[in-house]
Amino acid sequence: MTEQILQTSQTKVEQPEQELREQPAFTAPKPKQPRQLVRFTFYKLDPQWQLLPVEQRQQGKEQLLSIFEEYAHEPLMRSFALYGLRSDCDLMLWQATYAIEDLRVRRTRFFR
Repeated sequence: MTEQILQTSQTKVEQPEQELREQPAFTAPKPKQPRQLVRFTFYKLDPQWQLLPVEQRQQGKEQLLSIFEEYAHEPLMRSFALYGLRSDCDLMLWQATYAIEDLRVRRTRFFR
């Protein structure tokens, strides 16, 4: 009876070793997924903005809207008015893309 117990215990030990030998030594890496870049930018309007003539403020608003319309086909670009909700900022831009160059170009255009 003890021989039978020893034999069953030996076979149990040998089975995992055989399974390890049968497994490939190298497993293929997972394919890389594209990395999404997300930026939340908060802006506060300069108080001097309110002192500008109405025509000049309207022109600035139209230029900003044209930038948004240009990037409307992009994956994600959203704006949120925070005026009255937070004292340290008036506007938030939420942008997401797969290329860092897109974020840089949008920011440059926005600051102009």
